[in-house]
Amino acid sequence: MSSSEDNLKTPPVRALVLSGGGGRGAYEVGVMQACAERDFHFDWIVGTSIGAINACLAGQNDLDKLIDLWLRIRSQDIYKFPDPGHLRRVVFGQQLGLLDTSPLENLLRSCINLERLKAGPSKVGFVTTDLCNLTTRLITVDEINSQDDLIDVLMASSAIPLLFPPRRLFGEGCWIDGGLVRNTPIQAAINLGATEIYAVLVEPNSIDNCPNSLVQLVSRLAEIVFDHSARSGIAHVNQHNRLADLGDLRNYRSNNFCLIENKTEECKSCQSNGGGHDDNQSSPMSAFDFVNLANQKELKRVRLFIVTPARQVVGSILDIDPLASNWLLRLGHDDIIRKCVAVA
Repeated sequence: MSSSEDNLKTPPVRALVLSGGGGRGAYEVGVMQACAERDFHFDWIVGTSIGAINACLAGQNDLDKLIDLWLRIRSQDIYKFPDPGHLRRVVFGQQLGLLDTSPLENLLRSCINLERLKAGPSKVGFVTTDLCNLTTRLITVDEINSQDDLIDVLMASSAIPLLFPPRRLFGEGCWIDGGLVRNTPIQAAINLGATEIYAVLVEPNSIDNCPNSLVQLVSRLAEIVFDHSARSGIAHVNQHNRLADLGDLRNYRSNNFCLIENKTEECKSCQSNGGGHDDNQSSPMSAFDFVNLANQKELKRVRLFIVTPARQVVGSILDIDPLASNWLLRLGHDDIIRKCVAVA
C-alpha cells in the first residue's frame, strides 16, 4: 500500500477495556500509566467492577490521583465486616449484601467528579447487570446527569454478588457487578464502534487451598464466574470478525448462514444445503450458530489485543494492600514499556 493510501486510511476507533479483579485492578492502572507515558491514547475506556472505577478516574484525567489511591488504600477502605445490626438486616432481607461498602462510597465521593469526567479526553462507559431481568447494560457518561447517579453506577458495577449490596439505578432495578456476565466488556466496546481493542485481563493463578470462610467461598465463586465471562468476551470477537468476513453473503438465497466452529457430523445438513439452515432440524449450538445476515449492518473487523501480566499474580479479589498494589502497578507499567515503543 502506498503512503498516500495510508494517509487516506480511516484511523481505528481505539478502546481500552478494563475487567474486574478487585485488588488486582492496580495492574490496570500501571498499564494506563505506561500508555500515557508513550502518548498512546484511547477514544473509549470501558470498564466493569474495579475496572469501572479505574476507568472513571482515568477518564476524568486524574491518573496521578488514581495511582496515589492505589498506593495507600487497604481492604478496610473499601468494605467493613458486618456488625450485628447489619447481619440482622441481611437475615431479614432488608440488606442484600453481606459486607458494608459505605467506605467505598465515601472514597468515591471524595475523588469522583462528573464535570471533569464529561470534559475528559476519552469517552467512558460502565457495565452493570440487573438482577431483576438479567439484563447487562452499558451506561456511558453521556447518560449520567448527576454526581449521585454516577456514584450509584460505580457502586452497582462493582457490587460483587452476595458480598456487596446492589443498587437501584435511575430509580429502578437491582444492579450488580457487570463482571457477572461481562467481566471483560469487549462486546460493549464493539457496540460503541471500536475497531481496535486493548483488553486488560488480570486472571487469578491456580489456587490449591480451599476457602475456609463464607467470604472466601463467595469470592472464589465470583472468580469462576468472572473468568468464564471474560473468555466469552474474547470469543465474541472471533464471531464478530466471522460475521464481518461473511458480509458479502448478504444476498445469498438463504437469509441464514451456518457459522462452523468445529466440523461435526451434525453440520452435514448445512453443508449439503450450501450453508442454508433447515429450521425444522435441531442441531447442537456448541457446534455452530445460525445468524440472520439479512438484518446485519455492515461490520468492520476488530483487532483485539489482550494485556495480561507477564508474571504470576496472586491474591483474592478482596485483598487490597499498598505493597501488593505497588508491585502490581509496576508490573503493569513495565509489561507495557517492554512491549511498546514511544511515539516519534
